[in-house]
Amino acid sequence: MTSSLRYVVITPARNEEANLARLAECLVRQSIRPELWMIADDASTDATPQIAEDYAANHDFIRHLRLDASSAGGYANRMAGGAAPRAFNRALATVDVKWDVICKLDGDLSFHDDYFEGLLGRFDADPSLGIGGGHCFEWHGDELKMEWVPDYHVRGATKAYRRECFEQIGGVEEVLGWDGIDEIRAQMTGWSTRSFADLPVIHHRPTGSRGGTLKGRVRGGRCNYYLGYSPSFMLARCIRRMADPPYVVGGLAMFWGYALSSLQRRERYHDLEFQRYLRATQRQRLGQSLAALVRHGR
Repeated sequence: MTSSLRYVVITPARNEEANLARLAECLVRQSIRPELWMIADDASTDATPQIAEDYAANHDFIRHLRLDASSAGGYANRMAGGAAPRAFNRALATVDVKWDVICKLDGDLSFHDDYFEGLLGRFDADPSLGIGGGHCFEWHGDELKMEWVPDYHVRGATKAYRRECFEQIGGVEEVLGWDGIDEIRAQMTGWSTRSFADLPVIHHRPTGSRGGTLKGRVRGGRCNYYLGYSPSFMLARCIRRMADPPYVVGGLAMFWGYALSSLQRRERYHDLEFQRYLRATQRQRLGQSLAALVRHGR
């Protein structure tokens, strides 16, 4: 299958010497290569810059952009969730090729040689698809398991945006929860967002584990508070998270992040229309889930 859609990939990378070459080989082998792969090196202190330079020297579609610590935002910014979109936007400002789809890929991913052929096919087949990506799978011992997220959510590690959607939502914001804000804005303006289980992406570092898994879960709770999640939806989400490693305590850590933010009356996302839409959608989804449980229990 061929596609007329042109795509660009941007990878914000911070100390990815253990992973970057594996991702590079995946992109080099793609049945449809990107017009450009930009490696936005986020002030790495390991061999990441050399790996990026080596691949850029041998493949004309690969470029390496070196960001210093001040432009990348520093460690605190990375832990707060703003560094990846910041590096993405710095790289995007230098892109000088035409594109129809732009993809943000984390440095710790791998996927099949026809991954982008399949993904572009989804954009071709569904003109309403604004944001898409493959479902993430992670290794649990010797077993590869799909990381559960609802199909309408695309992990920030794998996001691909149709250009019209990207421009309509104002691009990627450099704030905590950016990868939820973009989706909700897309849905508010009539675009669909979807992860595809038959386009698997292997995530070689557990989601939210940089700085420690439990700290990542607490950050997730803080993020959900910032976005404006309703308490009932947040409780249901945390209960669901208890079924994922680290069992029980992961869900509790997420709830603690949300509850502590509430007690401290931390700042929330500034757009009230956004929050109203989010909560209305969450009420609808909670109602659908409860109805499904009732039907199943009969």
